[in-house]
Amino acid sequence: MQRKWVAAAVGGCLVAGLGLYAGGFFDEEVGSFGVQDVCESYGPDREVVARLKQVLLKRSAYNFYGDSSLPAAGRTPISNYSSFCYVRDKDGALVSMVTRQMRGKDSDFWLNGGLIDHQIEEGVRFGRFKAGYAGVSSSGGAAIHLPCFKNHPEAMGSLSVSVALWQGSRAAPKETKAAAEFLVRRAAAFAHQDADCDLPSRL
Repeated sequence: MQRKWVAAAVGGCLVAGLGLYAGGFFDEEVGSFGVQDVCESYGPDREVVARLKQVLLKRSAYNFYGDSSLPAAGRTPISNYSSFCYVRDKDGALVSMVTRQMRGKDSDFWLNGGLIDHQIEEGVRFGRFKAGYAGVSSSGGAAIHLPCFKNHPEAMGSLSVSVALWQGSRAAPKETKAAAEFLVRRAAAFAHQDADCDLPSRL
């Protein structure tokens, strides 16, 4: 009789242990970050941090790095403005934010000219949203084509801003899509101001 109780107790512990393992109880600690860690090109605040945490996969540590080309002294408008921010883990990029300067304002060229990361185009719930000249989003990220310069010596009149989720998202497709749209709007607003654009952003 005593052996039966011991066997039952051991079996119960195994079941409970497997349940805790499946539930993530023994997973490695998830890394933390705050406003001070996020790239300036997101115009970071608590809401930006919250949206990033909503979509970022669980990792023990996150590394942010980015930069933007600033206007040269005495030169307006600037040529070839760009900015970027990558969130990485030890194995590679989790999220990328990239801004590129474009010629003209043709959104069909922007949409079909290879400027949008394939993660965005191939994501679930892909579709357009209203922002700038055009916006597209999915569970793979979001991108905006927005006005910048009215007259530019090199016809660089617009900006392409994209946020791509390279390893997927921890959130459901609908929530991921909404978070990506929020993040790309914030990045686009920063880029529009940082590049000294003289056209309304339409954001």
